Amino acid sequence: MWNMCMDPVLPEVQECGGEIVAYADDLLLLVTGGSRTECEVPAQSMTDNNNARGGNKVTATGKNRLIERGDVTGSLIKVGKGGARPPCVKISPSESGIKYKKLVRYLGVTLGPCFSIVQHIEIAGAKASGLYHRLALVARAQWGISYGAMRHLYVGVFLSTMLYAVTAWGDLVTDTLAKKLVRMQRIALLRICRAYRTASTASLQDCTGLLPLDLESIRWRLRAGIKRGASFELYGVAFREGDNKRQSLERVETRLLDLWQERWLVTTKAEATKRFFPRIVDRIEKDFIVLDHYVSEFLTGHGDFSYRLHALMLAVSPLCSCGADETDRHVLLECERLEAWRVELRECLALIRSPWPLYSCGRRSMRFSGGRVELSYSKREGSTWISAFARDPVYRSVLGNQR
Repeated sequence: MWNMCMDPVLPEVQECGGEIVAYADDLLLLVTGGSRTECEVPAQSMTDNNNARGGNKVTATGKNRLIERGDVTGSLIKVGKGGARPPCVKISPSESGIKYKKLVRYLGVTLGPCFSIVQHIEIAGAKASGLYHRLALVARAQWGISYGAMRHLYVGVFLSTMLYAVTAWGDLVTDTLAKKLVRMQRIALLRICRAYRTASTASLQDCTGLLPLDLESIRWRLRAGIKRGASFELYGVAFREGDNKRQSLERVETRLLDLWQERWLVTTKAEATKRFFPRIVDRIEKDFIVLDHYVSEFLTGHGDFSYRLHALMLAVSPLCSCGADETDRHVLLECERLEAWRVELRECLALIRSPWPLYSCGRRSMRFSGGRVELSYSKREGSTWISAFARDPVYRSVLGNQR
């Protein structure tokens, strides 16, 4: 039925010098022209033809201009100097010209002047962040939604909302918009890590093992292209018709990790995290890591350490009671008052032949969970739990007495 209705319309629109995009009951009429008259004449002709067939939803686009019937979704126009009148297209002789607005929304994508997607990213980001925030309200430092559930919500709620129709608008993402995407991702990452807001975005991305949002948008686009089977070459990934799709998807993942690693090497805002994960792949391989607020303190370096608190003017001195700067590294590896816990940790690591210090643990040797360090020998031998430096009550009291 849809084909029967649309087949006569398509050639008529092309004869008028325009183009048409039809989806379900929405028609998008595209007109290009170098002047107001060049836009008005074909746009009015196409509108009349569509109206004669009972259509009442019309969008017409001129060069860098988009005009649409006001009662549908809005219109946008960039008026020249002196307030020049934009092209006028009427749905019927008895009506005034189509109204002009700043934004137009078509099939869930918001377009701005000159087909800008800045507004779409802002609207989608606010919606995705709001949904994720409401779902994650019960996630607190020591209770609430688990780390795994938070990651599932991130993929199912935040990404699906934020990257809706990314294959349509992804080509329009500039470097500035890429940074805006990453800033919006930061809100969700803070919820997942339960980290302090002073932690850098690069550190949060690495701690969670989640791609920066601009790279995630590229992943969605490349995967969609491979699924369609059409040849393309984008971002260093080439795909040809007939290529093995599974191998192509693997090349996409490898390429994106390489792009992420390049950023990771040059960033200067995640030194503490780099000591644990010098390479991005080091974190990706350790999929057994479970984050909470206290573990994130050490992985990000932003925690209840006197050195950090003093920098924020929240502590009188940056020094530990032993006289050294109380940093995350000092607490974990050097402080004499915590040597008893450190000796026990070394002994447990020695049993499974894992190197010391902790920064060089093997793949299956250590697992952060609930503020503790779980050393897993194997399923048959079970697991050995030791008190970690993160949430042990005695350890917290030691740090409290030092201040």
